[in-house]
Amino acid sequence: MALNDTQTKVHLDAATDDPKQARGELQTNVDIYNAMVALLKTIATLNIGDGVKDDGSGNLDLGTNPGLQIIASQLLAKVGTGNKLTSSGIETDINGLTTDASPDIAADFVPTYDVSAGVLKKVLIKNLAGYSTFISAEQTLSTAGSFTLAHSLSGKPQIVQIYLRCKTAELNYSIGDEVLYDAFDHGAASRGFQTVPDATNVVIRQGSATTINLLNKTTGAEATITYGNWKMVVKAVYFA
Repeated sequence: MALNDTQTKVHLDAATDDPKQARGELQTNVDIYNAMVALLKTIATLNIGDGVKDDGSGNLDLGTNPGLQIIASQLLAKVGTGNKLTSSGIETDINGLTTDASPDIAADFVPTYDVSAGVLKKVLIKNLAGYSTFISAEQTLSTAGSFTLAHSLSGKPQIVQIYLRCKTAELNYSIGDEVLYDAFDHGAASRGFQTVPDATNVVIRQGSATTINLLNKTTGAEATITYGNWKMVVKAVYFA
């Protein structure tokens, strides 16, 4: 919509104002204003860069950091480094993206297309590999103790491992060392752990023997550990 410049100057001129004749022109202005307001209400954020100018070839140059570009009568919008919004959808130039050298597979997502739903979704990186993992909080060793650990996996884990994590240096192990412990220690009666995993929990029973033995990290000699120097950590893997 456009106003006639000559009529606008004649009928809305301060010296020769004629409200009746200017009514149509004023209505046109109101219509344009209302249309602009309606459009702006649909735009949450609009960033068109650091300056708009004609690049001399019929395109609009929106500056060095454009959010929008008009090229060949098409409006293109940048939606992040390496991405752009075109008339056919979002296009990604993989070479324009920043490389993540150490992605967090338990926290970072990748976009996927759900064919059955016909929509874009996000998926945790770890779930793309066809398996998921569980690591428990530290558990306090307790003779004949029972531990029920909710694993939040998608099914019954196929692999369950028990680790003893060193909390105070002992038997030449350093703080933070984790020793993979056999489920059942045949070196003494009722010594060790038994695991019973299901779709919801990993249930563990510690043996009724009052001791747990490990091999000395340096010498290989077997010795009894001090419960207070160690914590139990359970790790499980579920394969879809």
